[in-house]
Amino acid sequence: METSGRFAKYKVHVPDQPGGLAKILELIAAQGANVVQLDHHREGFGLPFGWVEIEVSVETRDQEHASSLAAKLDKYLA
Repeated sequence: METSGRFAKYKVHVPDQPGGLAKILELIAAQGANVVQLDHHREGFGLPFGWVEIEVSVETRDQEHASSLAAKLDKYLA
């Protein structure tokens, strides 16, 4: 699935505030991608205080869809 562009992984950084995770998930849903796995890290990874790292794996339609989603996530990508 990954080689056909139907599976993609993204690593994003967002402020550790209420709604940060929801904003990322809403953005993914609005693009029509399906979240299959999510890891939410508050500590380590060299993150500044007050930020979280989210690793999200999604199913997409094809490589173009995955690239379009990456463009929408661009300002959050780690």
